[in-house]
Amino acid sequence: MIAEKIKERVRPDLTPLIQNADAMAHFDALAYLFKIKFAKDLSVHEMVVWLQKKIERNWNKKLTLPEARAMVKETYVAAKLPLDATLALQDE
Repeated sequence: MIAEKIKERVRPDLTPLIQNADAMAHFDALAYLFKIKFAKDLSVHEMVVWLQKKIERNWNKKLTLPEARAMVKETYVAAKLPLDATLALQDE
């Protein structure tokens, strides 16, 4: 969201950096993102699905620089574990 607003105001060569920085920030703020959705009276399942989609979108679409992906890879893998486990438990 921030990257989209800034994209129009910065030099085009900086856009990938801003996009990657925005995605990286989401990995450091997972608990905060969860809290935002919790405040909207969603079920745990809905929150987990939303957060999982956000993480995957950031990893697969927004993190385009190899250096950025390397910096957040451990956090990405660690974040997926409880989300995947929660969904697996709910599917049983």
